[in-house]
Amino acid sequence: MSTKWKIISITFTTILFIVIAILSVRGRYQWIIWPESISNSRTENGDNNSKINNREKIHITPDKQNIIEIRSVDYDATRDCYIVDLNPIKSGEVTFSVDSSDSPLKSNTFQFKVLPFGVIMVKGDIGSISNVDIIRVEILVVFILIGINIAVALYKLVKKDRYSYTIMYYIGALVFIIANVFLFTMLVIVDSPVDDKLSYLVSDFVNDGIYFVYMLFPIIILLAIFLIVSNLVLLIKEGGGIRNLLGIGLALFLVVTTIGIELITRMFAGQSYFIYIAGTVFYGLLTYFECVMTGTFIATTISHRHIPKKEMGYIIILGCGLREDGTPIPLLQGRIDRALWLYNRQLKKKGTEMMFVCSGGQGPDEIISEALSIKNYLLSKGIREELILIEDKSTSTYENMKYSREVIEAYKEKNGINKMQNIAFSTTDYHVFRSGYLAGRLGINAEGIGSRTKWFFYPNALIREFVANISNQRTKHIVNSLIISAICVMICIVSIVA
Repeated sequence: MSTKWKIISITFTTILFIVIAILSVRGRYQWIIWPESISNSRTENGDNNSKINNREKIHITPDKQNIIEIRSVDYDATRDCYIVDLNPIKSGEVTFSVDSSDSPLKSNTFQFKVLPFGVIMVKGDIGSISNVDIIRVEILVVFILIGINIAVALYKLVKKDRYSYTIMYYIGALVFIIANVFLFTMLVIVDSPVDDKLSYLVSDFVNDGIYFVYMLFPIIILLAIFLIVSNLVLLIKEGGGIRNLLGIGLALFLVVTTIGIELITRMFAGQSYFIYIAGTVFYGLLTYFECVMTGTFIATTISHRHIPKKEMGYIIILGCGLREDGTPIPLLQGRIDRALWLYNRQLKKKGTEMMFVCSGGQGPDEIISEALSIKNYLLSKGIREELILIEDKSTSTYENMKYSREVIEAYKEKNGINKMQNIAFSTTDYHVFRSGYLAGRLGINAEGIGSRTKWFFYPNALIREFVANISNQRTKHIVNSLIISAICVMICIVSIVA
């Protein structure tokens, strides 16, 4: 669909939804009056039947200006409240006085305003309507449409650039949308006696982050347990160090932050607008953090499960450390074995070979370069030396990709190769996404494969990648956080004013 037709369809849908919303709130209106001290009077007397009889004795002064018609006044014993059915006649403002000789009310006067199109607004609330669920259904439909659009955009982006950071944002946004579809579905299905007011829709959005965190909290608890267990096993097998405590740190952060914010907001509930706004902002930011985290974890998992289908001309093997004798550590050996697997797979299916690019410099505690160690391992597995290229200057993933491209270009130029040849790279599963992203920044359209790691090492390594991804996009995350905070503050202000 072209941009022009997208704009037309969005405009038409928006106008249609606004018309439906206006039609849903216009006309007849249910005004709910809650008697004061109902629970206290019941507790003191213990006579529910006499109190119900008292509730029926209520008098509302008629509207002499003929702006609003009072159709009926009934007492709902189930809700323990008065329900007054109003009908708008013309635009204007009116004040009703309510008298009851048997039970005190929250207020003796209530101010109403009839807007154009026959919409009734009560002072202190943005409308009170019996069919508010129509608007909730509209919101639900909007979330579903947004979710479908994000899913389609995500599918197209993965096909175009599977290592784009936008994929993480799309996945995180999709998780948030799915949670909201579930939330508003429940709000529509579950008929509450106290949420008939249009202003409660504002509260739905104020509490959106809270609801999301609540829904995700059981998963967070399970994740926290798994992170702690895996970290403890990691510490036992590989010893201490800050890097091996990342899982425990993230687990404690998620659990303590969620519980801490909840306790503080409950402790000061209704006492301070600042606490109310601050709590909403913190929940909004925590929601954003959890969405980005979820998006990163899912994107990383999807990327390392990808198997290249194209015929590859080169495969870059990223170095990551050697033993004291110069042989590859298990992590690096896994990367080389994975590259050999792809080589043998292509040789069997397509009958073509690929060049191996051994990438990695020599560290201060290494007797040879990682590239040379990778080459020796490949030779021991029967790979001919003419199929192996060496890149031994790099000290980081970015340099792995940069210098490997230079080696490939130099080889092609030397051998007069002008045709386009696809490039793959082999690294550890948790490292595929970020490696692909860095390759993309250098203009290398490469596809990655990932070797497996031990279950207790994978979570900690994944968190390191998450932190690295956050760091690479820190400016964007800061801007997004400020925007989310501003939106939360504005919604809170509307909620307070309403």
